[in-house]
Amino acid sequence: MRNKGLTKAQEVRKEKALNKLYNFNGETTSFKTRIDRGDYVRSEVKEVSRYKWNRRKFNQMSQREQIEYEKKMKLKKVEYRLYTGEDTINDVGEWIYDYFNNKTKAKAKPMITVNNYNTEKSKINWNELPSNIRELRTDVEGIMEFYNDDESIKETVDIFIKKLNAANKPKSKPPAPKKKEPTPKKPTPKKSAPKKQQTTSAFEMVDNFSKEFMLIRRFYNLVSKKQTASFRSIQLLYMAFEKAIVGRNVRKKSENAALFTKVNAKLVKLYKSVKEGEFNAKITFTDSKLLLEMEKFVKGKKVNAAITLLNSYIGMQGYKPEKEKAERLMKRIESAISKGRISKGNRLYELLLDAKKELKSYIKNPNEKIDAEAFGLSRPGVCENRVKCEGLTKSGQLKRGYKFAGGGAVVRVSGKKD
Repeated sequence: MRNKGLTKAQEVRKEKALNKLYNFNGETTSFKTRIDRGDYVRSEVKEVSRYKWNRRKFNQMSQREQIEYEKKMKLKKVEYRLYTGEDTINDVGEWIYDYFNNKTKAKAKPMITVNNYNTEKSKINWNELPSNIRELRTDVEGIMEFYNDDESIKETVDIFIKKLNAANKPKSKPPAPKKKEPTPKKPTPKKSAPKKQQTTSAFEMVDNFSKEFMLIRRFYNLVSKKQTASFRSIQLLYMAFEKAIVGRNVRKKSENAALFTKVNAKLVKLYKSVKEGEFNAKITFTDSKLLLEMEKFVKGKKVNAAITLLNSYIGMQGYKPEKEKAERLMKRIESAISKGRISKGNRLYELLLDAKKELKSYIKNPNEKIDAEAFGLSRPGVCENRVKCEGLTKSGQLKRGYKFAGGGAVVRVSGKKD
């Protein structure tokens, strides 16, 4: 590193730079303290313009001065940056930048964000984290899908993610003690445990979860998986239910309106019973019939796996992703097809094969961007199959009340019936 071979005078200047006090959002501390406690998650070296453009000043110059000013603006400088969990940038000196990189030589764990939480949470050893983070986990996971819908939910999730990143830092492992060679024991015959029969429960495949489904699932997770909850988590759930009703996101004509109404009544009762500011409020839910009804409802729906995979692919379109990232996505697509989670009968099967083809081509030549393309909207009421279409006779002639649309599709003429 650049810090090696410093003179005594340079070492003094380096320590002075690291320990100099600054005001960070009301906290007076040094960069060294912030780096040691893990406030920064990554570093970056960037070449930026040495001077800031001033349009007013430029417009007041003569032509010759403007030419000189434009030359001046082309001058570059190297900027050393440190990023916090909220992507706030701090411009630092070279010594501070090197100190951070030396501290994080060990393979760092990826920073947890709202976008990658569901994929990274399985890699976290939750037992090593503080109890307050473990207790907040279920509350936050229940409201994370409403992150962009409510400012109070967004604030709660951001605080949890920040605390999680701070606690989930890599720890240096102590050297393992030498193990004594175990004395050989006589083998004892093991009793073969009876194999559990895997039961496959039927579920409904949906394109997305409705508002009432997500709210009922949140309540089910609250009363079925937890014995205690904070007043704030119950309040947020109560607010989400009532806002959905007021905003007509859930209607009386909804297929699940009856279940939603029963769950809402139980939630209001629970909310009233909890004291304001209570952190570990006891949850006692005795209505086993409703609990069973909610469980059947919540576990009876799954999002089309092809949608999740195509969403990941869409996120790569128009730029050059890492080759390893593209390979991982292609393996996920192949695995979903080979294991039968996505069959030929899936409406997105052909699009998924096209995405796989594009990924395969990109992996061979990662120097070109993945093409961006528009996915066409499906048109309700349009018959694409000329043989099975109810608007055609067996001989392929149009029936009364139907007409041909673009591409040979058949549509019903409004106001006319067969």
